[in-house]
Amino acid sequence: MQLFYREEGKGYPLIILHGLWGASENWLPVANLLAEHFHVFLPDLRNHGRSPRHPEHTYQAMSEDVREFITGLKLAVPPHIIGHSMGGKTVMELLLTYPSFVRKAILVDIAPVAYPLSAEHKRILHYMKSIPINEFKERKDLLISLRQQFPEEKFVQLVLKNISKTDKYFEWKTDPDFIQKNMENLCSYPATWEEATYRDPVLFIKGENSSYIQNITSILKYFPTARITTVAGSSHWIHAEQPEALAEIISAFLA
Repeated sequence: MQLFYREEGKGYPLIILHGLWGASENWLPVANLLAEHFHVFLPDLRNHGRSPRHPEHTYQAMSEDVREFITGLKLAVPPHIIGHSMGGKTVMELLLTYPSFVRKAILVDIAPVAYPLSAEHKRILHYMKSIPINEFKERKDLLISLRQQFPEEKFVQLVLKNISKTDKYFEWKTDPDFIQKNMENLCSYPATWEEATYRDPVLFIKGENSSYIQNITSILKYFPTARITTVAGSSHWIHAEQPEALAEIISAFLA
């Protein structure tokens, strides 16, 4: 699995993993703020962005992709790593399976618990599976369709990240069938975690208005030395809503 990636800045290596329906470009505003002190690598996870598609979309598979990605970079030191949402659980799998593979880790608005399939994810999946995307010829028509389905602009932009344009038509960057097939696993976490703990430095960052982190007991079960901080006024999409505050917290923890 040869992951597509972007890179910004120079300094200590830092890898950032996006969430479900996201892509590397979503995190460029944060990466640009960190670029003065860090060499930031932004891969697209499998079935996202410009990385290859594959029917297996599990945390074990994505963790192996990231491990191979890090190995392929041939870094002189273990990198720091950040993961948001699905990317955060991918980081958890990496930490619990290969605890010496990274230096410091940050998990953004995600906990090691099972989540119900959210209404937003259901709507995105339904739209992707029901709309003949390749019948749209003009971006304005596509936007009309998206805004009819998603009243909130942030979800319109999120879905747009999963659409590319050929010479003749639009197409999905992700395969909704692969995501739907693996959604139960993505909402939960691997059973192998029950026997594992990670005791090195790790920071959990919660969005004040997000419900993704509610109980610190589950975090301390697997990450007993974890620190937890909150970004005021932010939802689950902290990197889009509060990039400056998020970059400041990241820099302070990694310093």
